[in-house]
Amino acid sequence: MYNSNLKAGVVYPFRMIKTTSLSEGDHYLVLESPTLSRHLLDLNLYPALRFKKEEFIRCRIDKINCSGKLFLEPENPDYMEGNDYPFIYDHNEEITNSLGVKQIIAVLRGKNGEKAVMPLDGENFHFKMEEIISGHLIRIKKGILILHQQRDLSDQYEFNGIYPFRVIKEGINHKNNSVFIVSDSGGREFSIQKDNYQYYGIKIGNELQCKITGYNVDGRCTLEPLHPYLREGKVYAFRWLRKETFNKFSGEVHEIHIVTDYRGNEQVVAPVDDILLKAFKTPVEFYRIERIHKGKLVLIPQP
Repeated sequence: MYNSNLKAGVVYPFRMIKTTSLSEGDHYLVLESPTLSRHLLDLNLYPALRFKKEEFIRCRIDKINCSGKLFLEPENPDYMEGNDYPFIYDHNEEITNSLGVKQIIAVLRGKNGEKAVMPLDGENFHFKMEEIISGHLIRIKKGILILHQQRDLSDQYEFNGIYPFRVIKEGINHKNNSVFIVSDSGGREFSIQKDNYQYYGIKIGNELQCKITGYNVDGRCTLEPLHPYLREGKVYAFRWLRKETFNKFSGEVHEIHIVTDYRGNEQVVAPVDDILLKAFKTPVEFYRIERIHKGKLVLIPQP
């Protein structure tokens, strides 16, 4: 299980240990965290950045996935989220966005050749090659600068902030997964993957409180609905029921465990390490919810 002292959304200094390759054509930087855990950074995603051995670089923990893996985003010395910058227009691309709808994005270049993307509306499809375009930087993700033309959407939502959304319909997203489509007070639509929240009882018409966990390349926020009654950081009684496998779109298979909570409702727990497995097999009843990610509980046994 990941070290609970490291938090998603927080920037930490990581010490660069060495470079390595896992297969032909790939290059990784081995980084050591402040808690001495080691992590890989894919150098193919950051051709514009220069890293020197034995130096420290500041990385944001962009997310921690269901298996406890940390995804790191090194700080870009030339760009800061929340500011406006000039970019050079290169071309347009059509993508299927997180709502499962075709959308046009402009692909731009930064001052050192960084790739930037800007979702376009119907009136702005025609830029000239090498035209200078101003963009508002809302997120850096896997080295790509995600821009927005207007400040209202990007400034309204803060990372880890909690906001209300209403479930308006169901759909299929860009990964062919079933999703709930939710709308904010301004009518803007976002998606939430259904199978991550099968025990939440979500229905069309519900109002959900959701935490902002990041941005997609289509400029839309990624959302984590708050659990109907369980809260991060609180201690609850849980009882282990069974083990299951969870198949991700990428083809990865993760092990999850199903527990029953103090109300008798089933909940999903992942990741599960040796310490938690041992607790499940003993009379331990109380666990602290370290965090909730994609509907799955990260539990810490309590003495």
